[in-house]
Amino acid sequence: MKKIYLAVMIAAAAMLSCSKEIKIAPAVSFISEAPVLTDTTATFSIVCRGIPADQATVIPVIFGGSAQMGTDYEVSSEEFVYGGDAPKESITIHALKLGTEKTLSLTLDLPDGVQGGRYTKSEYSLQDIFGYISFDRPEMMMTDTTEINIVILDRSGNPKIVGVDTRITVNIDMEQSSAIEGEHFSFADNIKDVTIKAGSRSGALKLVSLDQTCPLENDRIVLKTSFSDRYSYGRYPEQSITVLGRKWETLEGSWKIDSLVTDSTFMDEWWEEEFSLLEAMPKFNSSDALKFDFSTSTFSPSFKSDFKNYFIGNSKLIKSKEMMLQRTDGETAELQTFMLDNTNRYFASDTTSLDKESLIGLRLMRDIETDAELLDLYIIDHTSLSFMPELEESGRYAAEKPVAASPGMYLNVIFRK
Repeated sequence: MKKIYLAVMIAAAAMLSCSKEIKIAPAVSFISEAPVLTDTTATFSIVCRGIPADQATVIPVIFGGSAQMGTDYEVSSEEFVYGGDAPKESITIHALKLGTEKTLSLTLDLPDGVQGGRYTKSEYSLQDIFGYISFDRPEMMMTDTTEINIVILDRSGNPKIVGVDTRITVNIDMEQSSAIEGEHFSFADNIKDVTIKAGSRSGALKLVSLDQTCPLENDRIVLKTSFSDRYSYGRYPEQSITVLGRKWETLEGSWKIDSLVTDSTFMDEWWEEEFSLLEAMPKFNSSDALKFDFSTSTFSPSFKSDFKNYFIGNSKLIKSKEMMLQRTDGETAELQTFMLDNTNRYFASDTTSLDKESLIGLRLMRDIETDAELLDLYIIDHTSLSFMPELEESGRYAAEKPVAASPGMYLNVIFRK
């Protein structure tokens, strides 16, 4: 009996539902609370419910946020159209300026009789620029051929892979440069553009030195870049290059000590008079070495002997003038001088000079027996408080740097690769 009663109730309910139309209230919503983004566009789309598709229903939008239409962006339409002969269920925003950090919102201006769905407002921040273009370092030195590297960075300064081919033109800053293109240097194969391919984060071109040596007054190249306004300048917007000349190509790298020319015995014989603390002079140590890195313009000493009291750490390597040095053997040596910014001019283990900038002199030679490359180093700029302090006390040092560039005052060390 209960089963018969239940069947009757179900049948009655079915007949009642068929006799009434179920009406759904018209409503519209953005598909999501944020648009679909590409590198330069944003697409806002809607979804509708209960709105007839056989006639057009116009749904205007209200633009908000800090971005300004016509200045920061342009739009494909200022309204949606649902149904009819020409529906527009998406609005595309084209960013005119990137990297502004401005915001844009679209709010549905609901027509009469249409309700709002889940998302009546959708918003985003206008896209960042494609990347920040930077040289990989602010300065370097050039001998023969030098590679110039350009990288793409993100807003945090990290390497970024680009999605499209990016062309960058390298320009010479004529106001800051003293080297002359075609006379002191050239672009390899006359290529001045760098193309960073899609899927990459860097590109390069090459500069070529045209001189064996380059005079101090013509040794500076300053490079800058130009590129699409979809990018901006990164960490190093310019690069300064010091031209040493092709002669100095072999200087880069590591050198180990070969011999110490001016030891305590040499100084005692040269002066033929009483100087104190000769035993404090640096002694030969086979572990002594040094390194030149032109890509970072860095001089890196590695001394176990008391030369460590003078070369106290890595130094910035700055090209200075050429000079002729009178040697103790009566000959002259043509030296290229460099300024180091991290030395102890007092040459002492217990006292450090306030002035840490000192000049050294270098020349390249050949071993007569083996034809090996030798580096002839002259320490020509110190006021020692350890060995031979009488030089300072008697006023023998020169008034201007390099103050110890005289026989019996400079120290001479020879290194080999």
